[in-house]
Amino acid sequence: MTRTVIPIPPSFDKEGITIQDYKTCEYLQWLYSQGVADVMTTAGTSQYNLMDLEDILQFNEIVATSYPGNKILGIPAYNTFDMKLLLKDMRSLNFKNTSYLFLYPDRFYDTKTIIDYFKEASDYCESPVYVHDMGMRKGTGGSWEYTADLINEMHSLGIVKGIKEEHPTLDSAFKFISKLNKDLDVIVAGGSMRRHYLLRHAGANAFLGGIGNLIPRVELEYCKLIDEEYTKEAKEVDFLLEKETILFDTFMSFGWHRSLREGLSQLGYGCDYDRMPWPKRDSYFKSSIKECIERVIE
Repeated sequence: MTRTVIPIPPSFDKEGITIQDYKTCEYLQWLYSQGVADVMTTAGTSQYNLMDLEDILQFNEIVATSYPGNKILGIPAYNTFDMKLLLKDMRSLNFKNTSYLFLYPDRFYDTKTIIDYFKEASDYCESPVYVHDMGMRKGTGGSWEYTADLINEMHSLGIVKGIKEEHPTLDSAFKFISKLNKDLDVIVAGGSMRRHYLLRHAGANAFLGGIGNLIPRVELEYCKLIDEEYTKEAKEVDFLLEKETILFDTFMSFGWHRSLREGLSQLGYGCDYDRMPWPKRDSYFKSSIKECIERVIE
């Protein structure tokens, strides 16, 4: 069953100091009322780089306790000690329908070190976890991407249940996903519906939301049509992908996370203020986002 997983951004007060719990709760309740079943907190959209450990715990608690559906809570790229401290506090709150997403915190040296890190995370969670499949620098120079062999090994050991996939090219992503165990939950990111559309035959079964953050029905309808193995509905899928393309063309030109926050604010779903450092919302930016949203909503 194809799924969209909606990433959740934080709302701040006018000074950008305090997280506005009630705004996040209202947004989550609205998403659920629209039929969204899965949400995620993640380093980029949830702005972990602008939060300390206390903020991250607070924000994840808001999401986990306010949302009745399935939650995947992102853990920052923490060392093993701080990762366990955060998990200890989260687990004490007894969240329901919750999984955890981990981002490896260091350079790549060898696969055993990576396996050991995710095993400690999984053991501490007392359940398999998600891997934030983001490439990293090698300790000896150059770069490194996760391999299907490594993910499959961790899955066979009961460490990993799924991934948030972010390979640098569609070609490398297709080859990577096609070799993964079919029982893995594969959530593709960095392109939403269009990325899933191109990678679904490799084995991608879910995608990180994009236009769904603002207009959930577009992504939910896409999931429905894909699962029906559409034939005559092909034009309907093309129509939905076109809406996404219109949105991405404008939003990506200003930066996705920046545009998403302004778009949600204009629709009344929070994110009215930002925590510094963050780009100012000038009149040209605001009007461009407004015109774009009006086009995709019509």
